Amino acid sequence: RLTHIGVSRGADLLSSLLERNPWIVESVASGLDVLARLAPTPTVAADRDVIIAVGDDISDASWWLGGDDWTLLVARQPRPVCAVHHGAALHLGAALLAGEIFKEELLPLGMVGHRAATDVVWNLIDYRLRPAPSLERVAENLALAVLGGGSVGSSTAGVLGCSDSNEGISAVVVDPDTFDPVRNPFRYPLALGSESGYKAQWLRDTLRSAGCVAEAANVPVKQWATGSPEPGFNGIVVSSVDTVDGRLEVADVLPRTTLSVAVRALALHVQREHLGDGSACPACEYVDEGLAIGQTEVYAQLTGLSSERVAEILATGQPLEVDDVDRVQAQRGLTPGTLAGMVGRRIQDLVHRLYAATEISTTPAQRPIQVNAPHVSWAAGSIAAAEVLKAASGLPLVDRRVELDLAGVPQDGTHQHPADRSGRCLCASPVRRRWMRRLYP
Repeated sequence: RLTHIGVSRGADLLSSLLERNPWIVESVASGLDVLARLAPTPTVAADRDVIIAVGDDISDASWWLGGDDWTLLVARQPRPVCAVHHGAALHLGAALLAGEIFKEELLPLGMVGHRAATDVVWNLIDYRLRPAPSLERVAENLALAVLGGGSVGSSTAGVLGCSDSNEGISAVVVDPDTFDPVRNPFRYPLALGSESGYKAQWLRDTLRSAGCVAEAANVPVKQWATGSPEPGFNGIVVSSVDTVDGRLEVADVLPRTTLSVAVRALALHVQREHLGDGSACPACEYVDEGLAIGQTEVYAQLTGLSSERVAEILATGQPLEVDDVDRVQAQRGLTPGTLAGMVGRRIQDLVHRLYAATEISTTPAQRPIQVNAPHVSWAAGSIAAAEVLKAASGLPLVDRRVELDLAGVPQDGTHQHPADRSGRCLCASPVRRRWMRRLYP
C-alpha cells in the first residue's frame, strides 16, 4: 500500500525557515516538486493521507513539528515553532518524523521497532528529554574539516547550508570521490540528481553559499593530512569515513577535536574525541584484546561474502563478479534488482549501496527485504552540524557520545566510552600523545 504525505505550514514561518537553503526553493511545495523525480514510481495508488504540520497554526494534521534551534518537538497535537537561526533541532525533528511514518507503515509488515507512545521533546545541547537549557552564546572563529562527502558528510553540510549562523567558520571538505552517473542520489538527502564532478567541490559550494569560507580537497584523508605544512588540525574534524583504514587516517590527522559520525541500519552515533585523553578515539572501536579488526572482516560482515573472497578482492583490486553480487543478494535476502549495476564495480561501492537501510519480512519464512532509510543520514548530519554550530557559538559540545536508533525513540542523555585498554590503539602511542600535548596545551 502507499501513503501520500503532505506538509502544511503557516505563511509566517515560510520566510524564516526557508530563507536560506541549499536546494534554492521558496516553499515546501516547490521543494517536493523538485525532489519528486528522485522517488521510485509507485505501482499502486495511495490509499491514505498523512499530513505533517510545522507549527501550531494548522489543526487538521497527523503529526506536528515544533521547537527552535536547539529543541525539537514531535507531537500528535499542535506545537509552536519559535524564532530560528539554523534550525538544527527542526532538521533532526523532521528526520524523527520521517522515522515515525516509516515505522507506522513498516512495523505491520515485519519491521522490528517501536513507535513513540507520547510526544517527543529532545534538545541538542545536553541531549536530554527536555527543552534546551538557556546558555549564553559567544561567537568564535572555527576551523572545520569535513572528512568524507558521502550521505552523512553531505547531510552535515546540508544542515549548515540552511543556517545563518556560519560567520567565522572556515571549512575544508576532503573526499576523492566523484558522483556516479548511474546511481540514484536518493541515499543523499542533499542531492538533486544533477550533481557531477567531485563531491568535495559540491559541498564546498554548498558551504560557501551559506556564508562559510570553504575549500575543497579532492584527495584521500591521508594525502590531505601529509600535505599540510604542520601537524595537527586546530579545530573540529567531522569524520564520516566508513572504512577501518580511513578511521586510522583520521586519528593520525591529530585534530584538536574529532566528531566521529557513523550510521548502521537505522542507528547512528556522534562521538566527540580527543586522542590520548582517556576516552575513546576514532580508532578505539576497531581494537580488541586480540587482533585488531581488519577491513576484511568488516566487509565480510556487511556483505555476506566470505572473508577469503573479500581479502582476495581487496588485495588485487579486482571488480565484483556476477557470482559475488548473486551471493550478496542471496545472503542479505535482497529482492532482484536491488544490486543492479554492481557487477564490475568496487566492493566499496557495494558497501555504500547497503548503507543506511533496514530489513523487513512479512512472514518468518520470507527472506528479509531491504528498505533504504536516507532520513537516518539526515539525522546524523543534523546532530553533527549542531555540534559544529555549538562550537562556533562557544557552547559546550556533546559529553562524548550521543546515540540514536530511529527504529525507536531518543534516549535521555549521553554516554562516555573509555579508550581501548590493550595498548594497541593509536591513542596509546607515546609519540602521538606527546604531539597532542604540544599542539593543544
